[in-house]
Amino acid sequence: MGEITDAEIHYDLDLPSWMAGMTDPGWTPGEGMNFGIGCHSLDQALHLFGKPKSVTAFYRSLRGVKSETEDTFHMILQYEDKPLIVHVKTHVVTKVRQPLKYYIRGNKGTYIKFGEDQQEHQIMGGMKYGDKGFGEEPEEIWGELETVDKKLDCQEKKGEYWVGKVKPENKGIWQYYEDVYRAVRGEMEQVVKSETSLWGIRVIELARESHTKGMTLPFDL
Repeated sequence: MGEITDAEIHYDLDLPSWMAGMTDPGWTPGEGMNFGIGCHSLDQALHLFGKPKSVTAFYRSLRGVKSETEDTFHMILQYEDKPLIVHVKTHVVTKVRQPLKYYIRGNKGTYIKFGEDQQEHQIMGGMKYGDKGFGEEPEEIWGELETVDKKLDCQEKKGEYWVGKVKPENKGIWQYYEDVYRAVRGEMEQVVKSETSLWGIRVIELARESHTKGMTLPFDL
């Protein structure tokens, strides 16, 4: 994909039933969607692109309750010495069958992926780790990669671009626990380093401050 210039990472929902308990008009540190499911998208951004130089954020409450506790947010991360902007988003009013998950653009290609985590639906349907097909995604929601030059065997020429659907690796939620177990036993390094976790918490703190003050804030620790 060449040099990445723009990335969107989404975790979108459509008014899930568990939000019914979010009725507090105020806010307590640690509450809100950014500290909740939104932190997963932020973790991916930090893993892929590293520590940002600045944070800009916009918070909203769209669940029918006027509240300082956000359920929807748009966070913008900018980076030092890179023509890169990363958008981390969660939106709770998503009227679409397969919501956007990733939209990543580079100067030599673009990757777009729709869909939700299949493991959650599979577990709710009675499947469990080890069952045949657990964690696998249907081909209809595989991400699509378009590049100027052919990079993968799955791509074929369409006009001036090479296009193909990329089958995702089956890296399930169980992998987290296996990695923690192996790290505790000294068999491998921690996958998520302590400093990365610290960066994530600090970005979330700055995001609320950015929203409150209506300004972009430099990343600091």
